[in-house]
Amino acid sequence: MRLLLLHQADHLAAVALSELQKIENLTTTAAEDLPAAAILAANFDAVLWLAGAVSIEEASPAAEQLARFSGKVLAVGAAHFALAKYYGAVISQTNNHRRQAALLQTNNNDNLLHHLPRQAMINLLLPQFTIQQLPNTLSPLAKSPEGLILAWKHRNSPKQGICFHPFATKWQPQGTTLISGWLSNRLA
Repeated sequence: MRLLLLHQADHLAAVALSELQKIENLTTTAAEDLPAAAILAANFDAVLWLAGAVSIEEASPAAEQLARFSGKVLAVGAAHFALAKYYGAVISQTNNHRRQAALLQTNNNDNLLHHLPRQAMINLLLPQFTIQQLPNTLSPLAKSPEGLILAWKHRNSPKQGICFHPFATKWQPQGTTLISGWLSNRLA
């Protein structure tokens, strides 16, 4: 499988690349230039899009191109919000930009998070944005007990998003397992 790791202002990109190299039968190419790399994405089977400290507006051009990409896309962090917004999600800005442990409540039947328990503690940097409402084309995969949408999937396309970073130190080794499972799942 050929994976494109798109990373924009993401301080964990080097860690992600190192962890991805541990996954068997995976060829990973890393790129920082989102618009140019998104155009090149047609040569890949999947795209892992890490957008750390960027605004939704900065990520919007790549979101538009990746929405048209026929392969799998997993959007992480700010990319998660940008791609959801492209599909019509209602996004609002918050003042909750702080690190805390959160309870992740997953659906039993989702593809991305199926290896996790129905409730798992994750360490995450609460984003400065929240998804207030998903459009009919997106369905939630995980929420916090307070109802914050932490992960979603597209109903008709292999596009998914998570607001937590799978390669954060506190999240290992589940992060590599999550990505490996996402790549091997033909339905995701």
